[in-house]
Parts: sequence; structure tokens; C-alpha cells
Amino acid sequence: MDDGSGALDTAVFDAVIEHGTVLERQELARQLAALLGAPQASDGDRAAVVPALAALAGDPVRAIRRALAAALCDVEALAAEIVFAIVAADDDIAAAFIAGAKALEAKCMLSILKVGDEPRQCALAGRADLPREVIV
Repeated sequence: MDDGSGALDTAVFDAVIEHGTVLERQELARQLAALLGAPQASDGDRAAVVPALAALAGDPVRAIRRALAAALCDVEALAAEIVFAIVAADDDIAAAFIAGAKALEAKCMLSILKVGDEPRQCALAGRADLPREVIV
């Protein structure tokens, strides 16, 4: 995943985000999600891709935002800024993410419950893993 120097070279991510086609940016979203979910990825590599993920979460093309949110649903741990970028965006994309994302922690669920609108709260209510502090 890196060149052996211990640091992930993110320049190619930035180039794809800035100049890539819709399909290239969608593929980058999927690949970065896979990197986050890979057990062999280092904490440094995971942290290094957060800015690229944040950019993709705010991409002007809806299909890219949808692909990223879907790809991140199976990732166990996500930076709060990525979670909230997805949750705050398109209603349908946010609802699907809230309903299925493994990375939603109790604190995030509480935030959605307190400040989220009805579609987000309904998506949250459908989760089987609601912690006690969210239910009470």
C-alpha cells in the first residue's frame, strides 16, 4: 500500500479528485474504502486518506458521494469528519449509510438522534445495534 518508506503517497489521490473522470473518482472512493477496511493498513495510511475521503464525500457528483457512502458502510472505524460529511449530505444517501454503517459509534448515534431530521432519525431507529444510551 505504500512505497516502503513508511508514508503513503497521496498525490495520486489528489490528482484523481481534481482531474479525474466520474468513473475514476468513484473507483478511488471504492479503493480508499477498501484500504480503510484492510487489516494490514497502518494507522498512518488510514489517517493519510482522510482528506481525500473528505473531498470525495463533498464531491459535486451525487454518484460519487453515493459510491463512497456505500463502500464505507462495511468499514469498522471512520474519522468523525467523514461520518458527519456523509450524514449531513443527501437524505437518501445519509439514511442508507446511517442504517448500515458499522462505524457509527454511540456518540455519533446520539448526535443523529438529537440534531438529525426525521429521515435520519428513522434510519437510526431501524438499527439492531442501538446502544442503551440511544434508546433511553
